[in-house]
Amino acid sequence: MTSLPHPGDIVNDYKIVKILDTTANSTVYEALSIHSAERVAIKMILVDESNRERVDNEISLMKEIKSQHVLGLRDVFDFGNYKCVSMPLATADLNLISKKKSSHKFCEHAVKEIIKSALEALRDLHSQGISHRDIKPDNFLLLEDGPSFLLADLGFAKKFNENELSTEYIGTLAYAAPEIINGTPCMFSSTHNCVWY
Repeated sequence: MTSLPHPGDIVNDYKIVKILDTTANSTVYEALSIHSAERVAIKMILVDESNRERVDNEISLMKEIKSQHVLGLRDVFDFGNYKCVSMPLATADLNLISKKKSSHKFCEHAVKEIIKSALEALRDLHSQGISHRDIKPDNFLLLEDGPSFLLADLGFAKKFNENELSTEYIGTLAYAAPEIINGTPCMFSSTHNCVWY
């Protein structure tokens, strides 16, 4: 298996700066483009037979989505066993910002902007037949130049046909709707949120 790069290493025309986040099968780095000096995030996803289809689906959807409210990709490349995606660099997520606030509260104007960003992102995804399926504060990222949050992480996202039923138990348990936990089918609609049965 290919070893992950370290700060200072060059990977596909990017200089690795530091690790931003690590999960069971992915590592996100801050990196610097050698050609443009732009700071980016590179998500390196360990790919094997168990997740190849899901990773290919996530990257395919990221290429397809046209929305200024959803985090887009800049570049895709392979690094040994890893599929790598470079994206605009985010400075924080909504969950992290909330935890840093001493009161854990946002002013009314900030809340309106956050909700507006979320609804615009969902509108754009649904209009393209895509359901995100893992909406949570951690998946709303703030870019360096702000001020809006962008919806990210399409790992559980799926393309649906109009009025197709979704019955999968998927997403993050702490943020799942009761209907998801109960296994109640949800009908996808491009003009509305899921319609539960």
